[in-house]
Amino acid sequence: MPSYFLGFMGMTRRLNHFDVPQWRPLLLLEMFGVCIILCGVACQVAQLVVSIRKRHENRDYTGDPWDGRTLEWATASPPPFYNFAEQPVVHGIDAYWGMKERGVETLAKADFRKIHMPCNTSLGLVIGALSTVLGFALVWHIWWLVIASLLATVATLIVRSYDQNTEYYVEAREVERLETERRQLMAEA
Repeated sequence: MPSYFLGFMGMTRRLNHFDVPQWRPLLLLEMFGVCIILCGVACQVAQLVVSIRKRHENRDYTGDPWDGRTLEWATASPPPFYNFAEQPVVHGIDAYWGMKERGVETLAKADFRKIHMPCNTSLGLVIGALSTVLGFALVWHIWWLVIASLLATVATLIVRSYDQNTEYYVEAREVERLETERRQLMAEA
């Protein structure tokens, strides 16, 4: 192994000078890498500034600014909380592309029906936090914490299983109103 490599490996973090001339090419290479990283950071900051300044003129209401192939591009941008007013029929991969080629209007149907939706719950967040505590306790052999977090996780699941308010329906009139507003926004844009 060359001596300059051994010296480079032993270089401290806050070295204000160096006495080994063999380090110079490696430090120049390092400086070049830092310049590349700084250019990337500057480009990211510039992108954020431009995106914030021109957010209103660049806003997309169609949901498909890139002429996408897959079904997620068939919803509005941002998508409504129910995703689709009517569930699209999918015959294969790239279903939305096939619908565009055939000229099928995916969401133009006027036959709106009520949509079954689940209620929001924080159960996933609570169980995730309890599982993190459980994992920590298992790694460090804190047995009382293992038992407490496991019992709390099971208790959370039991309490949730007795909750009767887990779903609701979005009425057809509400879906029609929201879809009409979305289509008007798309027509104006």
